[in-house]
Amino acid sequence: MNHSNTIITEEEKLVAELSLLGIRYLSRQSHYQANRVRSPEALLADLVQQPSARVRAAVIAVLLSRPGYAEGVHAALERLSSRDCLTLQSFYVAAVLLQQEYADRLRPFAGEHWQWLPDLLSEELGLPVEGAPRERLRLLDRELRRRTQTAVNWMGTYEQVVQKLLGDWEGKSRWKRSRRTSFPTSSASILKKSAAGLGKKTELGLVLSIAGKAGYTALPLVRY
Repeated sequence: MNHSNTIITEEEKLVAELSLLGIRYLSRQSHYQANRVRSPEALLADLVQQPSARVRAAVIAVLLSRPGYAEGVHAALERLSSRDCLTLQSFYVAAVLLQQEYADRLRPFAGEHWQWLPDLLSEELGLPVEGAPRERLRLLDRELRRRTQTAVNWMGTYEQVVQKLLGDWEGKSRWKRSRRTSFPTSSASILKKSAAGLGKKTELGLVLSIAGKAGYTALPLVRY
């Protein structure tokens, strides 16, 4: 297949840029690789204008992984139609509340980028700025249904984003930990059992041979 003739959509470019921010739960449609991420205001505005709901909702993931991008939200709103403005406003408020609710799980992965998202837009949507995050998310869901005159499960949309983002981050973290711990344990166990089975006068060369067949690099052993 000739990939040079493949048309790369704007959505695909955006998903590739999200990967550079550590947001990799979205499926890819090509092998396109981005080498930079557009400005925060451009990224937020462009995401909410995409045809796929999964890509539009990734605005939440961006704000959870890079809370500093909040500085670009007002500039992003100036680029959008009234309908898309409402989408970005609601996703921003959802990100603020989800960050409060999942702070303990989000903070380790945000690392040096961690900071609290300021609640810039709740009042514009007629929502309270205080109260339990879960209850305020329900109020946001209800308000957005009223404004859009739809029966969309916005609460489920918000929750799905944070669960997919955390699931991807935590899954990769567990995999890395298992790789670090299982390899030394496995190699040491194989060498120890091999030496024990061959007796106390095992020749070093034979043990090294066993290790090589198992795919490990053996450390020098002291002959008993």
